[in-house]
Amino acid sequence: MLTGIVEIVPGVSLLKGRLSSHETTQMLQAEGLAESDLIPGKYEGILLLKAGAEVHFQDYNQEVLRALTAPNVAANTAASGQHAEGCTLRRPRYFAGDWTGLPCLLEKEGLLATYDVILSAETVYNLDSQRHLLKCIKQGLRPKVGQAWIAAKSYYFGVGGGTASFIQLVDRDGTFEVKAVDVIDDGASNKREILLLSFKA
Repeated sequence: MLTGIVEIVPGVSLLKGRLSSHETTQMLQAEGLAESDLIPGKYEGILLLKAGAEVHFQDYNQEVLRALTAPNVAANTAASGQHAEGCTLRRPRYFAGDWTGLPCLLEKEGLLATYDVILSAETVYNLDSQRHLLKCIKQGLRPKVGQAWIAAKSYYFGVGGGTASFIQLVDRDGTFEVKAVDVIDDGASNKREILLLSFKA
């Protein structure tokens, strides 16, 4: 049920909604969501798309893309004048599944080594998944010029991941320079960092 619209910046809003316990149960029992990483109340933003970039959204869960991401994209780009002046609004694409299968899908679509920018948030929480994420970044970015921006907590309690372990993995791999370009440490929550990965010269 739609409960409101939250304006993030002029022209970019997030749809805010609420699911009943019954609706949530039905969604989580849908095929493919038995191992869901769906977190209630989390929604996506669309600023780059509105600025004229070609944007591809990826999530482990097809249901998140179908029920949350795509409706927010549509709501924020449907009306004329809802994108930056002079920019042509491109049609977004959506990819569901885990990172182990993503490179094969991108290869079939002719998208390997084509991304100028990869944005990722809350994806380095698990040591095993970090390796798969790094492999996807290496195969997805345009050689020499592509960059990846990773927003994450410094440490994820109980699962062992975090920015320090991801930085160590990137350093051992040797493909990218990695640096923390911002650290958010407000004293009220777990410290967060934004990492920038760029190809070594």
